[in-house]
Amino acid sequence: MKKFFKFLLAVVAVIAGVAGGLFVYSKIKEKKEAYDDDFEDDYDDDFSDDADDEERTYVNITADAEAADKEVKAED
Repeated sequence: MKKFFKFLLAVVAVIAGVAGGLFVYSKIKEKKEAYDDDFEDDYDDDFSDDADDEERTYVNITADAEAADKEVKAED
């Protein structure tokens, strides 16, 4: 009877090891797929907004501080 329980314990240990290995493998695979999915959406940008250049306005940068102050006062 002792040999049977030792055999049964060995079989349960092997099954538990295989199940643990499969669990770890599935977690690693799931993590890798989730990591890859994070970067797929980054390259699906829609650049159609760049076609609206006519609506874009620009600001002139002046190096002269006094001229900039005069422009601000003139706007007020």
